[in-house]
Amino acid sequence: MIRGALAVLALLSVPISVFAQDSAAKDLTQGTIERRAVEAVIWGMPAVNFDRLYQEMARAKGSWNEIVYWSRLPDWKNQTLTPNPDVIYLMPFFDTKDVGPMVMEIPPAGPEGSIR
Repeated sequence: MIRGALAVLALLSVPISVFAQDSAAKDLTQGTIERRAVEAVIWGMPAVNFDRLYQEMARAKGSWNEIVYWSRLPDWKNQTLTPNPDVIYLMPFFDTKDVGPMVMEIPPAGPEGSIR
């Protein structure tokens, strides 16, 4: 999580010459700043969403290497950045650093669905 935030900050902290001499260079500088702002949002949103989902899992006394299943559709209390009110969330929180590779097997859906 921290690595992602640091990568976004590093992307934004690359020096840009704000002392451009002509209008074409100023336009290029402004375009670069705007593009980096958009890139920071694109790269930062998944990191923030993951952290918010992890915080909720920890608040519910969950831990790493568990799968969280929200049994209802989200309401206004869901504070992720891009909630989808038509989806029941299922989120694995795997930490392979200590346990090694993991395989998650999901059985095929039956007549009642795949999650009971």
